[in-house]
Amino acid sequence: MNNEDILNMIKTPIKIQEPTYTFQGVPVPRVTEILSFIDMEGLLGWANYMGLVKRKRYSEIMEEAANIGTIAHGNIEKYFSDRKEEIDENSMAFKAFLQWWNKLTVENKVEILSQEESLVCQYFGGTYDMLLKINDRTYLIDFKTSNHVGYKYFMQLAAYRYMLYHMKGINIDGCLILQLSKVTEQFNEFTLDFAIPTDYQFIEECTRAFFSLVLCYYNVQVVKSGFNSRFS
Repeated sequence: MNNEDILNMIKTPIKIQEPTYTFQGVPVPRVTEILSFIDMEGLLGWANYMGLVKRKRYSEIMEEAANIGTIAHGNIEKYFSDRKEEIDENSMAFKAFLQWWNKLTVENKVEILSQEESLVCQYFGGTYDMLLKINDRTYLIDFKTSNHVGYKYFMQLAAYRYMLYHMKGINIDGCLILQLSKVTEQFNEFTLDFAIPTDYQFIEECTRAFFSLVLCYYNVQVVKSGFNSRFS
């Protein structure tokens, strides 16, 4: 069964609560909402640890992290516009980004193709951070301010890669997750170059896993709806 076969198994439309994206007038879930279906056990353990040991509420920690990420993304977007005066100069994550950007542009020929663009297909939607041409090769870039970079981030990029190709005809040559420190000016790069067979195989595995999760997400919504109609 290939990737398209998995998506073709989705037949039943579902209701989306507070939809962010619509495809031909039909609401579809966010990529990040679909990804939230996995790894919940680890998240619960972490939340318990933060509450019992660190004495901090889960919602408080998540709100702080979201704010830092939002500020960093906003600063990066402003940096490439005419709104540089609005940049928060105290953002360590943005300073880390500048370190990366200056190094990248000194050592390579770089062209910004697009930034903060929303993509939507029949089954899901999302917004990628940046599309760059680096030495005439196209890379999808994702900025993260989280303390840990895990496999789900590459599943997210696999979803964006699928939409870039099928909705816009753009075939990328690789992708890069840029982890920006919240407390120093340091950064880490996690790069996949699709010209390397093992990297290409990995992004294909991420795509297959994400599509399987999409099917699971829709099936669960159908079961929820059936349960509510019978027992609520």
